[in-house]
Amino acid sequence: MALKNTLSLKLALLQREGDRFTFKVARHRFQPRVDVVSSAGRSKSRIDPEAADSLRQDESGISSFGPQIAWRLPTGAEVSYLWSNQLKYSRATINHISGETSPLIDAGWSVSFAQPLLKGGGLTVGRADLTSAEFAEKISQLNLRNAAIVAINEALTSFRVYIQAREAASISRLSLERGRQSLETSRYLIEAGRISQADLIQAEADVAARELAHLTATNAEDSEI
Repeated sequence: MALKNTLSLKLALLQREGDRFTFKVARHRFQPRVDVVSSAGRSKSRIDPEAADSLRQDESGISSFGPQIAWRLPTGAEVSYLWSNQLKYSRATINHISGETSPLIDAGWSVSFAQPLLKGGGLTVGRADLTSAEFAEKISQLNLRNAAIVAINEALTSFRVYIQAREAASISRLSLERGRQSLETSRYLIEAGRISQADLIQAEADVAARELAHLTATNAEDSEI
């Protein structure tokens, strides 16, 4: 219950989750990314020759698609691989009579490499975000452990104090019962003429002191619950 209801432990746990997610995002930057690149285009051109009875219209189009893989390196460099598939077609129309379309499929690939030499280059700069996120994640992990240890210690200390207060209340209750029994015995002895009136007053004062001690111990026990 202490681990579940301690506010500082809940805050440390939330911080731990946030720093762990930040570290995961920073580490993900150096993993290959796969995207799909696509494009399409179409163009028309119209030609009016000098002859009034002649009209030509050319139409062409191109569409391409393919996967692209990009990989960021800790040195700040970035490697990219693109595999492109292009579909081209062209069609000529003369005097509203369409010619046949001639499709053409062209496939190719390209690799690019970019390495910053000054700004943004080097392992120290390239891994700065990852290193910072890694340290923050470790610190939050230690803070979470420390918060858990503090919560457990506080719970154990509180439980120990409660046990002590409960035992003190039990002892004071037994002492009060014995004091009351001793007071009754003193009253019988007064009636029998065995002790003086002063002894009875002393016994009553002792019972009153034990009642106060029992009340104090009971209040202490209630305050620790």
